[in-house]
Amino acid sequence: MNTLILTSLCALALNASAKPAATDTVDMYMIDNAKVEKFDGSQLVGKTIVSYDVLLVKGKQKDEVIRTHTITTLSGKMLQLKGQLSGIHVKDGTAAKGPDAELLYIIDGAEGDPDSLDPEKIVAVDVYKAGSEKALSYGEKGRNGVISITTVEAAGRNLPESSPVIVIDGKTATSEELSAVSPEDIVSVTVYKNREDVLRYTDDPSRKVIVVVTRKK
Repeated sequence: MNTLILTSLCALALNASAKPAATDTVDMYMIDNAKVEKFDGSQLVGKTIVSYDVLLVKGKQKDEVIRTHTITTLSGKMLQLKGQLSGIHVKDGTAAKGPDAELLYIIDGAEGDPDSLDPEKIVAVDVYKAGSEKALSYGEKGRNGVISITTVEAAGRNLPESSPVIVIDGKTATSEELSAVSPEDIVSVTVYKNREDVLRYTDDPSRKVIVVVTRKK
């Protein structure tokens, strides 16, 4: 079943743009760096919004204002990550571009194909550039760069004692409760790693924090 999944920021922006605009205001929509003609919301059905920015600039005509809505989806973010590392390989200990470069994708701790993933089930993405200590720790396969992906299923099963703190809709939750959440009901997932944010949820700064916001019924 197709659903429209929006972050709170996106929803607010859409509500604002839905109001009658002044005759001198022109709305333009960009989704994942592509201009969208005749935007009506259907272009976001079934997608998770990771960022939504609205910029107002003066147009060419007198009193004309261009209101640009720049939207990035989770799947679009994945494509950006691939593009950032695409074509990079290590030569003589330095990073260089080349046609033979291939990235190593690690999905839930094992090598996998990112194209087979449902973007809605991705909890976190870590990027290790070519030549970095982490990328080289994967051996020859990681020499061109590594993208490590964690899914909802992996985040919620068999978590060790030092596992991430899980917060669902403002309440601390167990791994079983996270596993029980349908990806279709997830509005956003935020992973905190830096000390300041982590200490807001736990006294152990070495742990990660996974904050999940759902569409409350």
